[in-house]
Amino acid sequence: MDGPPPQEEDFSQVPISDRLKHKNWKARVSAYEQLVKTFQTTASDVDPAFKPYLSNPDLLKGMVTDANAVAQEKGVECVVSFVKFAGETTARTREVVLPAVVDKCLGSTRAGTKNNAVELVLQYVEMENGAAGVVADLLPGLNAKQPKAVAGTVLVLKELVRQFGTPTVPPPPILKTLPKIFGHSDKTVRAEGTALTQNLYQCIGAAIEPFLNDLKPVQVKELHEAFEALEKDGKGKGTFKAERLTRQQARDAEQLAASGGASGEVEEEAAPPDPRMFAEEEDVVPKLPSGYQAALASSKWKERKDALDEIVTALNTPKIKDAPELGDLVKALSGRMGDANINCVMGAAACVEALAKGLMGAFARHRETVVPPMLGRLKERKQNVVDALGAALDAVFATTTLADIISDIQPPLSDKNPQIKEGTLKFLHRCLLSTRTPPAPPQVKPISETLAVLLGDSASGVRDEAALSLGALMKIVGERVLNPIVDPLEAARKTKVKEAFDQAVVKCKAGSTAPKPPPAAPKEAPPVKKKVPAVVKKAARPTSPVVEDGPPSPTPGAKPPARLMAKKPAAPAPAAVKKPPAAAASAAGAKAAKPAAPAPPGALDTFKYKHTPEDAEALAAELIPSSIATDFADANWKTRLAALDEMNKWLEGVIADVDSEVSAKIYGILSMLAASCPTFGRSSAALSVPHLSEKLGDIKLKKPAGETLLLFAEKTSLSFVFNQAYDPLSKQKAPKVLADSITWMNQALTEFGIAGLSLRNLIEFLKDALKNSNAAVRSSATSTFITVRLFAGASIKDLLEDLNPQLLTTIQSEFEKVEGQAAPEPTRTSADLATLPQSSSSGKAGKVADPMDDLFPRVEIDKLLAGTTILTDAKSDAWKTRKEALEALQSILDVAANKRLKPTMGEIGQVLKARVADTNKAVQLIALDLVSRIATGMSKPFEKHTRFFALPVATALADQKTHIRAAAIQTLTSIATACEGLDSMVNGLGTALESSNPVQRSSLLTWIADWFKDHKGGPGLDLQPWAAPVVSCLEDRNGDVRKGAQAVLPIIVAGVGFDRVMRETSSLKPASRSMVVPLIQAARASAPAPPAPVVKPPTNVATSEPVKAPSPEPSSPSPTTIPPAFGNGRSTGVRSRKIQPTVPRPESSVFVRDDEAVPPSRLAKPGIGLKRPANVMPAKPSAASPTLSSSTTPFIGANLDAKKARLAKDSTKWIFESNPSRKDLADNLQRQMEPHASRELITLLFSHEHNAVNDHVSGLGMMADCYAATLAGEEKYGVPINDMRSTLVANSDLPFKFVSLTVHESQPNLITKCLDVLDHVLAFLRSANYQLTDQEALCFVPTMIHKLGDAREAVRVRVSQIMQTLPKVYAYSRIFQLLLDHGLKSKVAKTRQGTLDELEGILKKAGMGACEPHKALPAIASMIADKDAHVRKSALAALSEAYILVGEKIWTLVGRLSPKDKTQLEERLRRVSGSAPQDTIRHDSPVQPQGASLTSGIVRPSSPVSHLPRTTGASPSLISRAMSPPPNPRAVNGSPPPPTSPPPSVISRPKSMLPSRLGPSRARPNIPTSTSGNHLVAPVDHRRALRQLNGGPVSHASASTSSDEPPVSVGDDVSITISSILSHDPSRSVDALKKIQRILEIAPPDARASPSYVELSEHTEGLVETITLQMAHVFERPDAIIEPDNFRLAKHLIQTLNAFCDHPLLAESLSVDIVTALLEELTARLLQTDDSPDSKIKDLSRFINMIILRLFATGRRIVVFRALFGLLLQVVKPFPVNGTTPDSREAKIAELVLKCVWKLARNIPGDLEKNLLDPSELFPAIEHFLQSVPPNEWRARATNKIPAGDMPLRTIKVIIQHVHNSGMKCMNNYPLHLKIHPQR
Repeated sequence: MDGPPPQEEDFSQVPISDRLKHKNWKARVSAYEQLVKTFQTTASDVDPAFKPYLSNPDLLKGMVTDANAVAQEKGVECVVSFVKFAGETTARTREVVLPAVVDKCLGSTRAGTKNNAVELVLQYVEMENGAAGVVADLLPGLNAKQPKAVAGTVLVLKELVRQFGTPTVPPPPILKTLPKIFGHSDKTVRAEGTALTQNLYQCIGAAIEPFLNDLKPVQVKELHEAFEALEKDGKGKGTFKAERLTRQQARDAEQLAASGGASGEVEEEAAPPDPRMFAEEEDVVPKLPSGYQAALASSKWKERKDALDEIVTALNTPKIKDAPELGDLVKALSGRMGDANINCVMGAAACVEALAKGLMGAFARHRETVVPPMLGRLKERKQNVVDALGAALDAVFATTTLADIISDIQPPLSDKNPQIKEGTLKFLHRCLLSTRTPPAPPQVKPISETLAVLLGDSASGVRDEAALSLGALMKIVGERVLNPIVDPLEAARKTKVKEAFDQAVVKCKAGSTAPKPPPAAPKEAPPVKKKVPAVVKKAARPTSPVVEDGPPSPTPGAKPPARLMAKKPAAPAPAAVKKPPAAAASAAGAKAAKPAAPAPPGALDTFKYKHTPEDAEALAAELIPSSIATDFADANWKTRLAALDEMNKWLEGVIADVDSEVSAKIYGILSMLAASCPTFGRSSAALSVPHLSEKLGDIKLKKPAGETLLLFAEKTSLSFVFNQAYDPLSKQKAPKVLADSITWMNQALTEFGIAGLSLRNLIEFLKDALKNSNAAVRSSATSTFITVRLFAGASIKDLLEDLNPQLLTTIQSEFEKVEGQAAPEPTRTSADLATLPQSSSSGKAGKVADPMDDLFPRVEIDKLLAGTTILTDAKSDAWKTRKEALEALQSILDVAANKRLKPTMGEIGQVLKARVADTNKAVQLIALDLVSRIATGMSKPFEKHTRFFALPVATALADQKTHIRAAAIQTLTSIATACEGLDSMVNGLGTALESSNPVQRSSLLTWIADWFKDHKGGPGLDLQPWAAPVVSCLEDRNGDVRKGAQAVLPIIVAGVGFDRVMRETSSLKPASRSMVVPLIQAARASAPAPPAPVVKPPTNVATSEPVKAPSPEPSSPSPTTIPPAFGNGRSTGVRSRKIQPTVPRPESSVFVRDDEAVPPSRLAKPGIGLKRPANVMPAKPSAASPTLSSSTTPFIGANLDAKKARLAKDSTKWIFESNPSRKDLADNLQRQMEPHASRELITLLFSHEHNAVNDHVSGLGMMADCYAATLAGEEKYGVPINDMRSTLVANSDLPFKFVSLTVHESQPNLITKCLDVLDHVLAFLRSANYQLTDQEALCFVPTMIHKLGDAREAVRVRVSQIMQTLPKVYAYSRIFQLLLDHGLKSKVAKTRQGTLDELEGILKKAGMGACEPHKALPAIASMIADKDAHVRKSALAALSEAYILVGEKIWTLVGRLSPKDKTQLEERLRRVSGSAPQDTIRHDSPVQPQGASLTSGIVRPSSPVSHLPRTTGASPSLISRAMSPPPNPRAVNGSPPPPTSPPPSVISRPKSMLPSRLGPSRARPNIPTSTSGNHLVAPVDHRRALRQLNGGPVSHASASTSSDEPPVSVGDDVSITISSILSHDPSRSVDALKKIQRILEIAPPDARASPSYVELSEHTEGLVETITLQMAHVFERPDAIIEPDNFRLAKHLIQTLNAFCDHPLLAESLSVDIVTALLEELTARLLQTDDSPDSKIKDLSRFINMIILRLFATGRRIVVFRALFGLLLQVVKPFPVNGTTPDSREAKIAELVLKCVWKLARNIPGDLEKNLLDPSELFPAIEHFLQSVPPNEWRARATNKIPAGDMPLRTIKVIIQHVHNSGMKCMNNYPLHLKIHPQR
């Protein structure tokens, strides 16, 4: 024992797969640790290391459910690492892993395990790009037995909401669990539930209130107090910001950041969710007062008023379910608008308002009914009436669009009554201000002309309102559109309109979306004739021969080259050049393919000489005339001067000497060469710059030399000229030359700016100059440094730290003098910068690299934090640790190289956000300083992070300590300065202003007022979020708050408009309003003029402002026009509508094509510098060019839930009969497609340009190509083919909707492309074995049915082909029903004809099983009387096909026909070759019996089932539907036909299709109805079984029929009789019930002799289901049961059931599901009739009670027990969730079912003795019951006073006791296996 401890076993050599299964927990831990390291070091998320666990998720499940606690913690950590690094493919493992995590980890006592489990859940949400599936897996955890597990589940739900928000986490499932959470007995669970509720409140606000109704009053009160506290802290509703993004969201954010955000515009903050989104639709029709139509038409106004009040009360619900009856109500209300009593008018207006708000968009179709009468009633002078009508009109407008409402507004504007006109104009003005869609272009002119006429109306109110409306309309459509209307007006009227235009604040600005026409090319300015004195000394020869950058020189001759002989032209005409140089063309092509990165500073300084010095002299000797060359060498300066004059005439330019006049002329010649010679480049300038720079100190030559150098800088770049001058100037010893040279540099910087300049070289040169002993040199250098400081910012002072302190102090003092001063506006541009590659990522002109990047490259703050513990320590609970961490970050940012930051911020953003609100003031102070530094370091890109910091920093102003508030003010100023305005901070500051803290409010208002004193708000600054809080501040108790609000008020009035601010006073109390309104009116007078919305011309590459060309007669484009691109006179096509920049859409023909792009000559006119180009945006490709990127997937996302949600909302909206596309639906579809389609596709499909049709065709082609390529298996988009298939299936409804929207347009090519898309989509769905749902089919099938009547034959043929291929993805029966519903009711004869042809084709292919004959054939037969001959012919053809299938039975199916129609049908049927033999019909194309359709095609009224009839899933006891396999040949020879379903021993009977009223409807499984091949199951002969049960002999002859005998029709008669029970005619139903009763009157001993009884015995379940369903219909409306016909039907239903239960043989044949549905209906009706005040109805309860008792006596005991157990569970199980009360209907039904169980339980001993009950069958049913709801839950229900409590559990115990007590006595009666295993 004294030896060393045994060495631990080393498991590292054991394979990981073995270690994961090892018994030793330490081995498993080592495996987990190694896997974590492996996952962390993988190269990508497709690394092979992940594959074993992706393919076998059970390995991951084993990790999280490890039996050892330590190993489990490591296992969960391992799974977290796996999910994190394996990427989005791990989403498939979620269904296996998360349930285990919920079960085993969330309730763990180890903090590490629990925290890792929470992180794992969050990771799955991130990888799955949604939380719907995760929430579904978490919710079962709320049922856990251990409270800590439940608390852990609630904690995870809270974290999901807190970190991802409701856009990712669906609120409804969580909201429904709140009562359960708050009803939990554990306080920790309730506390976590409170936190969860607060987070939900921050997300959805008041929408949470309806879900709190089931909580205890005390809990609701506490939650409301918590909500109020959140509001006070500025964290209330609408303040939530997601802290975490899913992978898809992160990619979108990165893409947005890479594309420059939203083009510099501030994104509007998402509006808080409408509470109606979470509300359920309520059917208000039953609530409407009975006989309201008569009451509204009463002659007594009091009765009319009372009826209207009752209607308002009924309509007072958040969300109203649309119903046809509401149309009648709207008509009645419309009639009351003209009521003589104003009380009735106001009541009717209130009803319309409530109905419009409840129906929302569905009310739009009633607009034409109510708007005209309401507008006509505006003549009323009483303001309360006008206000009520105005509120109703506004509510109606919210349901429609401006384009729709204008047609109703125009007629009243011409009314004679001025009140009507004024009221209508006020309504129009409100519509214009609130609309988000512009008016249709054809409507603009009529309405604007009408408004212009009304400006001269005699009534002042009409004139004023007309001016306001016209100004608002101008704001929407743009000034240019309305100038022809406004310009002819009188000056006073025009002024009023302009004022209204300036004050209008609209939500829709359509004027900016229209493409502007291309302006004419601006004329080049004529040359400035100036004497150009210049001469230069011959530059030093280069030491090595190099090659120049220009083209080869021409052959020398006696004359100068032709290109130099041109007379001074006005300007080179770029448009005349037809073909660009090859190099330019290739460059343009390269640019279109992939834009190059902008050149860094200094990259333009390289050049090469073309000729060696010797070759250059030889060429010069050949070019220059010998006489001139000789005179140049003369010693007499006058001779040389004369030679230069001669050369000036010969060349009009160039060469050098030492004399000042000679040099001046030479410099002029150099300038002329630079301006006119196309080959002048950097190599040419390099020869002259050194000499010219030396002459900058010459008093006579400094001006010409400086101007020549500036011109060189224009022709090349300023950076190149500076770099060539640094070396000779550095060697210059004369101080005057150096000082004047630096002064020239300062001038050059002022004119050119610093774009493209290498600042480091310049600063080093100036630093050397600062060290010069001459004061003039130092002074010039200081002045130049100040200019650089203005352009580059204060950061350059960090490069001056090595200067001596005295110089440094001088420089800093000079810098302080220009602090806040703007940089001068550059007036020149370098040609090299103008030709730089453009950046296509922003959609605007590209920019060269930031010159400051050369000095201080931007760094990522995340990389600065790598390897440190700052992030971890900053989250510590110890304040000192947090303080040290933030100080460490401060020290990192103090380094000069780290002051300029990239605009990316990772986790540090969230950390700083939390620390800004830190409780420790020292930490808070440092955090504010850090935010300020980061904002300054990032500059303008920081605006995307202001959403994190604006509110927390503003909240810090509530601190009582002055230095904290001062730091917060400084931080706000830094953020606003960095972001160049408050645009991105408006929403956060608006929320901060809503705080009730007076210190915070006053400090913030004071800062805002101070900010606007020094800064002007831009035209895009939207201050609307500040209007309400500032108005509320005006009545604050605190004087400082009121003072600050008054200081800000003029800014608000100028920004949002006086009317908008006044509207905010409507919620104030009268006393407060009387105080506030004068302040607003005073502020209106002192408000600054609102900034005019200036249309910026496209900016230059180097600066953001256009410059004036140095021309005597500048010609600049007007602000409303677009300058030409590259001077070629073509428009650049700048559009104000934002388009995804990375995928340019095809443009119209006004754009320059790549093969036509002609770069303009870089030559300016002689003698002047190059003009700064007005626009350098590259021409976009034309529509014909293949610009669509093949790598962009048209559709994204494979979420089927999103598709279901879309279809659930609007599947019925896409039915179009003939009208072209509707604007509102197009906008709706665009909103639906935006998250699921590429921006390129959306841009094409919803284009509004003049070539929109071509764009639509291109978009449709893109969709068709996508589906076709995927169908062919091509991975065209770089996406795995399986993922692409899933994506296309998940988005298949979008093409269907767009086709329905577009297919009725008039363009043939568009219609053809729509049909192509349908073909490809349907073909793809067929290949994917995908079946359309009813909602998907409604998106396009009805529209296609209407298209069967298209006027063009080719279109009809194509549509017919599509309809014929449709059954491969959609059931025949559904298609048949849609054809009946939409095609036969069409107004177009060709549509009806085409529909009938399609119906005929379906009958040929599918037989009568595709329809319900008793409904379909009468509809078809009604077409015989159609006025169109072709329709009649097609109807007869379809009926002929039905006659072939059913024979003479058709006469009973078509119903009553007129004699004429009947004669036509008889004549047609005579010509039919003859119906098929009945036996063949019965098996080849079986007619679905009516009994079968009862359970499948008709639903109960309360069932939420689709309105389309269901034809699948018929009862096996009935004949199967069509499409069964071919019959067995034996059937023809007299043998029995093959069975249509396997025997019950093989396939159990499907569940009943009767939906429950007490829970969700039960889905009916698809039971195969036939077998194929040789594997036929022997048929079950029910007749034979019946005879055996009755003791009769078995007759083999009865089992088969001879082929000569006619088929027995008894079965058909019974089926038809049963189907007749469901007739809508009560008398017909009673007749059918009487027939059944006559059959049931046969005594059971004599039953076997009756064929009808035998047939009925085979249809027992269909009979009972039918009776149950009809009973539901009869009793559904209590007020209708008292009608004689209905009461008679109810009695016969009860009598039939009573007679049925008298037959034990029939009752015992019922299945559990049928008995369950029957007992559910009987118990519900027993309660209903027993509570009825009518004695006749009350008597029925005795008979219903008798039926239940008879069923207990004659039915199989075990079936009845199982049915009661199932019904009891179904009733009581949802009680806790639903909050059921003891007096509710469900509680009473549960009590009644319990009594039924007790009734049966008392007879258990007797039943056991009589062998009527088998314990081996009863105990499994009891076990299932106990497993469904555990005993602990029953006890908890009793504790919580839930109805029924634990009585069901006690009842089960009593049953078990009965069986136990009687079991031993009766054990001998049971089989041997029960004796051996009594516990069974």
